Amino acid sequence: MLFIAGLSNSKAQSIQYPKVVKKTAVNILITEVKTTASMTKINFVYYNGTEDRRQYFFLHAPGSADAMYIKANGIKYKLLSTEDIASKDGITSAGPKESYHFSAYFEKLPATTKKFDLIEGENGGWDFYGVSLTESIDLNEPEQSKPAGKFRVDYYRIAIYDYDKEEWSDWKDGDNTFVININDNGDIAHYMPSGKTAAYKKISKVEEGTTENGKHYQIIKALDEDGTTFRFQLFDDEEIGLKMMYGNVLIQFAK
Repeated sequence: MLFIAGLSNSKAQSIQYPKVVKKTAVNILITEVKTTASMTKINFVYYNGTEDRRQYFFLHAPGSADAMYIKANGIKYKLLSTEDIASKDGITSAGPKESYHFSAYFEKLPATTKKFDLIEGENGGWDFYGVSLTESIDLNEPEQSKPAGKFRVDYYRIAIYDYDKEEWSDWKDGDNTFVININDNGDIAHYMPSGKTAAYKKISKVEEGTTENGKHYQIIKALDEDGTTFRFQLFDDEEIGLKMMYGNVLIQFAK
């Protein structure tokens, strides 16, 4: 369903929940794009899907190298100001399972614009490609998850489950670091206690789910350096942590 409204003379237009071809974060959504005679306003909602962690976020200030900008038909439109969000970390936040709304104001887009890209500067993690000004998403259908911006998780324990023997090994100490979404494909780097680094190639879309006891997770299919396919499951709960599931073996990393 489209939410396009026009005002004669001023040529204002507004669309709610515009379709986006690709985005780099699963926890933020564009709720409205409104273009008037003087500026373009974009409204966002940030959702913290974790069970027990407050999340902080910010937008770089206008004029900085990492400030957001709109790119449409080869032309950049600068960020003018923001509303209800800080320009540095540690201030704006959302608690577990909370949503937070904020806005950003940009230079005016031409009335003839049909779609645009929204880029968070040189090193930002919130990018939206192919934002439509003519089509809205169907809110009755879940949006396909896209890779989030690059982030790091650290775990200090590891255990292995043998499906054939139906038994777990004892927990062992070991510092393992994973960097998620190291490139546009959403691949993963694994830094092991031995100093070795492994790369895992993402070969499926991101799926989300909840266990029977309410633990939220994201899961993908991946390919390791030996060419073996496995499932990579990341939980919000750090005590469950991360699971790598092969044919007859499950490797679990946790804090």
